[in-house]
Amino acid sequence: MDYTKLAQMAAQIRQEVPAEERGAYMKALLARIDRPRIDPVAMSLEQLFEAQVVTRILDGHHEALGLSETQFRAELDPLKRHLDMIDALHPVRVPGHWPFVLVLKTAMSLNAQMSLVVVNNQSGQNRLDCAEVTTTEVIPAGHYLAVDVWDGRDNKNVGISDILAKFKTSERHPGVVEEGLSVVEYDPETLLAVWMDLPGSRCGDGWPYLNLWHDGPRLGACASGRANPICGAVSCGRRLGL
Repeated sequence: MDYTKLAQMAAQIRQEVPAEERGAYMKALLARIDRPRIDPVAMSLEQLFEAQVVTRILDGHHEALGLSETQFRAELDPLKRHLDMIDALHPVRVPGHWPFVLVLKTAMSLNAQMSLVVVNNQSGQNRLDCAEVTTTEVIPAGHYLAVDVWDGRDNKNVGISDILAKFKTSERHPGVVEEGLSVVEYDPETLLAVWMDLPGSRCGDGWPYLNLWHDGPRLGACASGRANPICGAVSCGRRLGL
């Protein structure tokens, strides 16, 4: 971690973030120091589940929900019952693929969540109005596991309409904003390998995406839906709830 850059980021938080949210932002920034990277290829499913839970705790999601760490873990523990089935159905481990991604029904704003995504020593920025973000996907009511997740590097340079048609024929589900945010919160450097379209969500007339802008992470939306050689669409095989 570049501590000069860290100091600059802290100063930016003090200048731009409302006082009532500043503590969570600062805690999340400091929690990023020396944080080990989550590796969905090398970890066992139990290790992967625990690493995702710990990341969410370090980032303060339990506090945003008004829960203690113990209460937060108790809410998530029922999802562990799916791990044996996931292991049996999805044994292949390759870069770009997650056996599962833990997705929270979080109380954090999109701005706060993007602040947790740090790439090239830059904290992420949100350009979406959360009131305009919608989805046509059927999403579990509470916390859930998105299973058999590809981060988009398997389908780069495919336009949105074409990839949605492909997902329909292959019985896959297009990724939504919450799923993309989860992937990059666990492994921000995913954005160095692929910029992530999230065609399971809409924002007004546009499709949300996660990319790098001036080397920093950004959550935005684009109406064109054109193919791009660095962009790919996030998808999952199924979603399993509590």
